[in-house]
Amino acid sequence: MSATTISPRSIGWAVLRIAVGAMFVTHGYAKIFGVTPDGTPQMGQFLLQVSALGLPFPEALAWIAALSELVGGSLVVIGLFTRPAALFALGTMVGALHHHRADAFPQMEKALLFLVVFLVLLIGGSGPFSFDAAKRAKKEKLSLSIFR
Repeated sequence: MSATTISPRSIGWAVLRIAVGAMFVTHGYAKIFGVTPDGTPQMGQFLLQVSALGLPFPEALAWIAALSELVGGSLVVIGLFTRPAALFALGTMVGALHHHRADAFPQMEKALLFLVVFLVLLIGGSGPFSFDAAKRAKKEKLSLSIFR
């Protein structure tokens, strides 16, 4: 086991993960706790959008999507359970793309960018500056000490 090497790649990976996770958190927070200018809870508006997709269990799907943004985004920021969080976020973005399927590209661009980044995080993991990496290092150290 070797110490984490600070490199431009590892720093860039952490910056990407933290920035995208933080942006995702703001979307989830707004959906769950925000209100529209006319005073309507934003979750109610989001539920109407999800219901319009014609999918089963729209209320459950709306809450799963909002929580994947708030909780999943938070996990991505700290780099804990990054791959499962990215998988849920990826599913949420597939739903967002489905919602924007008839729109012009600028309306779907944000969802597509999030989808691509979460796909990259799903494949590549959280990187060396994360709780996931710290857990792996601790596990490796423990397994090495058992055989000494």
